[in-house]
Amino acid sequence: MTERRYSVILLDVDGTLLDFRLCAAEAMAQAAAACGLSLPPEANDTFHAVNDELWRRLERGELTRDGLYAIRFTRLFEVLSVDYDGPTFEGVFHRFLETTAVPVEGAADLLAYLREKYTLCVASNARPAQQMKRLQRAGMAGAFAHFFCTDKPEQGKPNARFFDECLAALGGVDKRQVLMIGDSPTADIEGAGNAGIDACWFDPGRIPYTFRHPPLYRVETLRDIRRIL
Repeated sequence: MTERRYSVILLDVDGTLLDFRLCAAEAMAQAAAACGLSLPPEANDTFHAVNDELWRRLERGELTRDGLYAIRFTRLFEVLSVDYDGPTFEGVFHRFLETTAVPVEGAADLLAYLREKYTLCVASNARPAQQMKRLQRAGMAGAFAHFFCTDKPEQGKPNARFFDECLAALGGVDKRQVLMIGDSPTADIEGAGNAGIDACWFDPGRIPYTFRHPPLYRVETLRDIRRIL
């Protein structure tokens, strides 16, 4: 293992520390039960296809978070032929999502390792209170010195300004001392590249990287991060 120059680690939450697929599946099942709905087996996979496309639009500035929430389940229910009001279901889904906290394998061990060597900061496009609550439920919140989240994700990752504001809040730390770790090539890796920050891509699916700013590091499991930090 080579000693690195980093002093600050920015960490994404959903898909990196918490398993968003499992969290969403749990929240959707609970919301469906509360609403008296029976969703088909393909509902979770279809949800993520719809959700990922809408979040990419949000990252490009084509959609706000409120706009996304207004149409996400409407789109899903159209595909699934489910007769229910999408925005109403969205509200119920969110209440349950805030209580879900399924860790990605190795996340707790990684945080225990990193917190002894670096200043750890959450860097998420989700609402601050939501992410704090979920990380507390997962027993991870205490590892972090700062929570950089946003109520306006259209102004969050991948915008360079989001990262610049993180660094300013840290007292103007040198960008060369900062590493972003995340699973999203568009938000986390491109965003870090836009801001001139090194990035480590958590890529368990071995997805081809086709964007402008390639990550400095690429890992398939969270355990692999120990080999570079």
